[in-house]
Amino acid sequence: MKKFLFRTGIAAAVLTALLFLVNLIYVNTEYYRNLNGMDKYRNVPEHLDIVSFGASHSQASYLWGVLPDEVDAFGMALGGQSLMQDAAWLDYYADRIDEDTTVIIDVMFNSLFGGESIDDSKYYQVLPAKYICGWNIEDAVRYAYVPILGNRQDGIEAIEMSLFGNRKKEGDHFDETIKEATESVTSEEPTDVIEGWTLDEMVTEGKRRASVKMQESPCERLGPQYEALEHMLDLCMDKKCRVIVTTTPTTPYFYNGFDKEYLERFYNDLTGLCDKYNVKYVDYTGDERFTSDYRMWLDTDHMNGIGAEYFTKIFIEENHILQ
Repeated sequence: MKKFLFRTGIAAAVLTALLFLVNLIYVNTEYYRNLNGMDKYRNVPEHLDIVSFGASHSQASYLWGVLPDEVDAFGMALGGQSLMQDAAWLDYYADRIDEDTTVIIDVMFNSLFGGESIDDSKYYQVLPAKYICGWNIEDAVRYAYVPILGNRQDGIEAIEMSLFGNRKKEGDHFDETIKEATESVTSEEPTDVIEGWTLDEMVTEGKRRASVKMQESPCERLGPQYEALEHMLDLCMDKKCRVIVTTTPTTPYFYNGFDKEYLERFYNDLTGLCDKYNVKYVDYTGDERFTSDYRMWLDTDHMNGIGAEYFTKIFIEENHILQ
């Protein structure tokens, strides 16, 4: 019996050591470092002149690379990111923000009404436990301590690619999608439809996307997402930094898909909060400068690189960001 227990213990120790060795190799692959777009958060400037928050609409609209090199601008936005997760990034990097910083918080029509963030798994890669709303030990083991367990299939492939000198494509493909869509634009003249789309497809897809947003975030009550925005504004007031709340451009095929009552509730709640904090709110919904040429669009509610460069330059100038 003692020999059996001894051998079992040795086997368990060897397997555990192998697991942690494989995990160590995995977390040092380029694939893991940028899984879900997380690598950028490891390279946040020590002082932020401009920082933007939001979900995919913000990520697709602001192209900070067009600014002079001496301006430290950073996009914290990420696809599917909620206001609660925005608030977590702001808390975590609060020491890099001061009265010289311009904080831009993008709020889309459904952003205020969601419940607690459901999927926080990707944030375990970078954020400490206290910044993750639904932190629990099971997810921490799978996504923070031994992430090879949470991503076994892709993880083993990433290790194989890394060891043999190849590189498995990183995890967040949205920026790459935007880049590819931008490069695929062939028309030299303004267009009435998105490249590769028909008008009927734009109408149908815009309505579908709006419907999904309303179903995911019904405006029955204000809850944790609204409170997260309040928290962000409180922190910015304490820091005495400049704050601009925005709703970035979308096409009419998207925003007209929202119920009138839904949009009225959104605007009443958001403008009321901005008035309370004496914060500027800039709404680009329906701005025809961004819908007069559909070469600027990836889909019905996300800009491509052409649109992002055009929008960013206008936004900076109109809001006197660098003055």
